[in-house]
Amino acid sequence: MTSLRRYLQRYLPARHELFQNRYLRWLAPWLDRPAYWAMNRRKVAMAVAVGLFAGLMPGPTQMLTAAVLALWWRVNLPVAMLTTLYTNPLTFVPLYYLAYAYGKLLLGSVPSDGQLPPLSASLWTHPVSGLWEMGQWLMALG
Repeated sequence: MTSLRRYLQRYLPARHELFQNRYLRWLAPWLDRPAYWAMNRRKVAMAVAVGLFAGLMPGPTQMLTAAVLALWWRVNLPVAMLTTLYTNPLTFVPLYYLAYAYGKLLLGSVPSDGQLPPLSASLWTHPVSGLWEMGQWLMALG
């Protein structure tokens, strides 16, 4: 951890250098606080949790949600925003299915029509047709 911290401190700009940029200068009164840039274990761990949660939000709101939550809980802002990047077009469908399965497990219910998602081998062997089936199922949910 110490070598990673030194590496990041060596190659990433310091926060006061960031706020000298004319595009970021107006954000300095709100973001120039040590808690948002701290690299200690608790701040980074909480920032990763914030980023993982915000990564499951709809696409355009992921980084905005991560930033708002990081500011609210005073955790490492860059780590929270970068952690949202774990969702991408290749991991989108499995992650949302996992979220659906957790919700079903916690709520103990199935959709009103009782139709379960199409989880056949075709989702992995023929990804285009598997994604088409998954999309049709999601559209049928309403």
